Amino acid sequence: MSAHGKTTASVLSYRPDIDGLRAIAVLAVLFFHADLGFVPGGYAGVDIFFVISGYLITRLIVGEIDEDNFSLMRFYERRIRRLFPALFLVLFVSLVAGALILLPQDFTYMSRNTFGAAAFVSNIAYWTQTGYFEGDAKVRVLLHTWSLAVEEQVYIIYPIILMVILRKWALHIKSILLCLAGLSFAACVWMTGIDQSTAFYLMPFRAWEFLIGALLAVGLFKAPESRQIATFAGFAGLALLIATFAIFDDLTVFPGAAALIPCLGTALLIWAGKDVLTGRMLSIAPMQFVGKISYSVYLWHWPLFVFVNYVNIGKLTLLENAGLTGISIALGYLSWRFVELPFRRPYDETPQRSVFALGGGGIHFRRVLRFGRYLL
Repeated sequence: MSAHGKTTASVLSYRPDIDGLRAIAVLAVLFFHADLGFVPGGYAGVDIFFVISGYLITRLIVGEIDEDNFSLMRFYERRIRRLFPALFLVLFVSLVAGALILLPQDFTYMSRNTFGAAAFVSNIAYWTQTGYFEGDAKVRVLLHTWSLAVEEQVYIIYPIILMVILRKWALHIKSILLCLAGLSFAACVWMTGIDQSTAFYLMPFRAWEFLIGALLAVGLFKAPESRQIATFAGFAGLALLIATFAIFDDLTVFPGAAALIPCLGTALLIWAGKDVLTGRMLSIAPMQFVGKISYSVYLWHWPLFVFVNYVNIGKLTLLENAGLTGISIALGYLSWRFVELPFRRPYDETPQRSVFALGGGGIHFRRVLRFGRYLL
């Protein structure tokens, strides 16, 4: 039994409903970018991903630390294996396509931003260049990588923060994470009123979304006392997500306080669990399938839409956008099957040094590791 009241096995047990949540998130983003009309707030799917990520990485790290089995190098290695192969493939294909399709000035712009995407700093690059909802954003081939950059920046520093908390103030972990989430949320609301682009793109103003998931993982809220409460929480969470997608649009002041709605909806669905009706709905095979390939679908969809719209004269029809949606899902499956899965083979098959070198992040991650060891 761990210090947090759960065995590592239970903490790390598979949640098929979370794959279903991933499916909702990626489909919302995909339908929004396809301009299908019925999800004007679909961009908030990214916020669902953030909450899920905070929940999963926290329960993973806490579980391994409780078993005295956590390694920063292994954690970063898993991130590289998980994120880099499919991303680098999409960047390569996008560069080739861009060289053939884009005008010289647009290709030059894209080439510069490819480095930012590969280094997971594209959120900072796009923050200095354009707003997410502005017209010229629709010709930025790699604009969608801003969210991957935010997520990776969290992955780099958060494990070290969590290690320090658990080493020095384990009994106060819930209070500390709650305070950090509150500070980040307050800063997000404040900055949204001053400079919406800054609050949208930069990690410190989005960290509270990950921390909502983290607070669930460390047990800030006890499990529902009854099935009725869990069922109500699940449907309340689903209602919040539906309301977000249906009511929000590009005129909504976002992120700010509005982002709390999809984040709370996601948190409620995770808290409700996989055994209530909403959990079973999210766990059906098609939802699990789309959730499993969601990362690759997200990577491929935006460049595909940008390039097709770039060469097309006039606005795409509803049928054409629906077709691109289907192609995005197909590309996502192929990428997941033949790129993501092979790189997730048992970690001892490839030397760790080679993984870092191939990921292009060896020096970067090792510096972070040394810093973490110094703190501990």
